[in-house]
Amino acid sequence: MEEARREAYTACISASKRVSARWWRVAAQLRTLGSTPDQWEAAAGEAHAAWAPFSTAVAGVTVVGPGPVAEAAEVLRRALYELDQAAVAWHEAARQAGHGNLADFDDRYMAAVAGKRVPGQAFQQAAREALNAER
Repeated sequence: MEEARREAYTACISASKRVSARWWRVAAQLRTLGSTPDQWEAAAGEAHAAWAPFSTAVAGVTVVGPGPVAEAAEVLRRALYELDQAAVAWHEAARQAGHGNLADFDDRYMAAVAGKRVPGQAFQQAAREALNAER
Protein backbone atom coordinates (compact mmCIF):
# COMPACT_ATOMS: atom_id res chain seq x y z
CA MET A 1 0.00 0.00 0.00
CA GLU A 2 2.85 2.38 0.76
CA GLU A 3 4.15 2.19 -2.81
CA ALA A 4 0.68 2.87 -4.24
CA ARG A 5 0.32 5.87 -1.95
CA ARG A 6 3.76 7.19 -2.84
CA GLU A 7 2.93 6.93 -6.56
CA ALA A 8 -0.47 8.59 -6.11
CA TYR A 9 0.96 11.42 -4.03
CA THR A 10 3.79 12.01 -6.48
CA ALA A 11 1.36 12.01 -9.41
CA CYS A 12 -0.82 14.57 -7.64
CA ILE A 13 2.09 16.86 -6.83
CA SER A 14 3.45 16.61 -10.39
CA ALA A 15 0.07 17.24 -11.97
CA SER A 16 -0.59 20.23 -9.71
CA LYS A 17 2.76 21.71 -10.70
CA ARG A 18 1.91 21.24 -14.39
CA VAL A 19 -1.42 23.06 -14.01
CA SER A 20 0.31 25.93 -12.23
CA ALA A 21 3.15 26.10 -14.74
CA ARG A 22 0.80 26.11 -17.73
CA TRP A 23 -1.30 28.95 -16.33
CA TRP A 24 1.86 30.80 -15.35
CA ARG A 25 2.88 30.67 -19.02
CA VAL A 26 -0.48 32.15 -20.04
CA ALA A 27 -0.11 34.90 -17.44
CA ALA A 28 3.40 35.70 -18.68
CA GLN A 29 2.13 36.00 -22.23
CA LEU A 30 -0.79 38.18 -21.18
CA ARG A 31 1.68 40.50 -19.47
CA THR A 32 3.99 40.66 -22.50
CA LEU A 33 3.46 43.56 -24.87
CA GLY A 34 3.18 42.31 -28.42
CA SER A 35 1.98 38.83 -27.54
CA THR A 36 -0.93 37.71 -29.67
CA PRO A 37 -4.32 36.17 -29.01
CA ASP A 38 -3.14 33.10 -30.92
CA GLN A 39 -0.27 32.70 -28.46
CA TRP A 40 -2.63 33.13 -25.53
CA GLU A 41 -5.01 30.58 -27.01
CA ALA A 42 -2.31 27.97 -27.55
CA ALA A 43 -0.98 28.39 -24.01
CA ALA A 44 -4.48 28.35 -22.52
CA GLY A 45 -5.22 25.14 -24.41
CA GLU A 46 -2.21 23.52 -22.75
CA ALA A 47 -3.39 24.75 -19.37
CA HIS A 48 -6.88 23.36 -19.92
CA ALA A 49 -5.38 20.04 -20.99
CA ALA A 50 -3.37 19.86 -17.76
CA TRP A 51 -6.52 19.95 -15.63
CA ALA A 52 -7.81 16.44 -16.40
CA PRO A 53 -4.61 14.66 -15.30
CA PHE A 54 -4.59 16.72 -12.11
CA SER A 55 -8.22 15.90 -11.39
CA THR A 56 -7.48 12.23 -12.03
CA ALA A 57 -4.47 12.38 -9.71
CA VAL A 58 -6.58 13.88 -6.92
CA ALA A 59 -9.10 11.07 -7.40
CA GLY A 60 -6.25 8.58 -7.12
CA VAL A 61 -5.20 10.10 -3.81
CA THR A 62 -8.74 9.86 -2.48
CA VAL A 63 -8.72 6.13 -3.29
CA VAL A 64 -5.42 5.29 -1.60
CA GLY A 65 -5.93 7.70 1.31
CA PRO A 66 -5.71 7.90 4.18
CA GLY A 67 -8.43 10.41 4.99
CA PRO A 68 -6.23 13.36 6.00
CA VAL A 69 -4.23 13.13 2.76
CA ALA A 70 -7.40 12.77 0.70
CA GLU A 71 -8.84 15.85 2.41
CA ALA A 72 -5.64 17.81 1.80
CA ALA A 73 -5.72 16.80 -1.87
CA GLU A 74 -9.29 18.07 -2.15
CA VAL A 75 -8.33 21.42 -0.57
CA LEU A 76 -5.47 21.65 -3.07
CA ARG A 77 -7.89 20.84 -5.91
CA ARG A 78 -10.20 23.66 -4.82
CA ALA A 79 -7.26 26.10 -4.59
CA LEU A 80 -6.08 25.17 -8.08
CA TYR A 81 -9.65 25.48 -9.32
CA GLU A 82 -9.62 29.09 -8.07
CA LEU A 83 -6.34 29.66 -9.91
CA ASP A 84 -7.80 28.07 -13.03
CA GLN A 85 -10.92 30.24 -12.87
CA ALA A 86 -8.91 33.43 -12.30
CA ALA A 87 -6.68 32.62 -15.27
CA VAL A 88 -9.62 31.71 -17.51
CA ALA A 89 -11.36 34.97 -16.63
CA TRP A 90 -8.19 36.95 -17.41
CA HIS A 91 -7.69 35.14 -20.70
CA GLU A 92 -11.31 35.73 -21.75
CA ALA A 93 -11.15 39.42 -20.78
CA ALA A 94 -7.89 39.82 -22.71
CA ARG A 95 -9.44 38.30 -25.81
CA GLN A 96 -12.29 40.78 -25.58
CA ALA A 97 -9.98 43.73 -24.89
CA GLY A 98 -7.36 42.71 -27.44
CA HIS A 99 -4.56 42.98 -24.87
CA GLY A 100 -3.65 41.31 -21.61
CA ASN A 101 -2.67 44.38 -19.61
CA LEU A 102 -5.64 44.08 -17.26
CA ALA A 103 -4.51 44.86 -13.72
CA ASP A 104 -7.67 43.68 -11.94
CA PHE A 105 -7.46 40.27 -13.60
CA ASP A 106 -3.71 40.05 -12.98
CA ASP A 107 -4.32 40.87 -9.31
CA ARG A 108 -7.02 38.19 -9.01
CA TYR A 109 -4.72 35.66 -10.65
CA MET A 110 -1.81 36.52 -8.33
CA ALA A 111 -4.11 36.23 -5.31
CA ALA A 112 -5.06 32.74 -6.49
CA VAL A 113 -1.37 31.88 -6.98
CA ALA A 114 -0.72 32.92 -3.38
CA GLY A 115 -3.85 31.07 -2.24
CA LYS A 116 -2.61 27.72 -3.51
CA ARG A 117 0.72 27.79 -1.67
CA VAL A 118 -0.56 26.76 1.76
CA PRO A 119 -2.80 23.97 0.40
CA GLY A 120 0.13 22.67 -1.65
CA GLN A 121 2.39 22.64 1.39
CA ALA A 122 -0.34 21.06 3.53
CA PHE A 123 -0.83 18.27 1.00
CA GLN A 124 2.89 17.53 0.93
CA GLN A 125 3.04 17.50 4.73
CA ALA A 126 0.05 15.16 4.97
CA ALA A 127 1.66 12.88 2.39
CA ARG A 128 4.94 12.80 4.34
CA GLU A 129 3.07 11.93 7.51
CA ALA A 130 1.09 9.16 5.80
CA LEU A 131 4.32 7.70 4.43
CA ASN A 132 6.02 8.00 7.83
CA ALA A 133 8.67 10.11 6.19
CA GLU A 134 8.92 12.30 9.28
CA ARG A 135 10.59 9.61 11.41
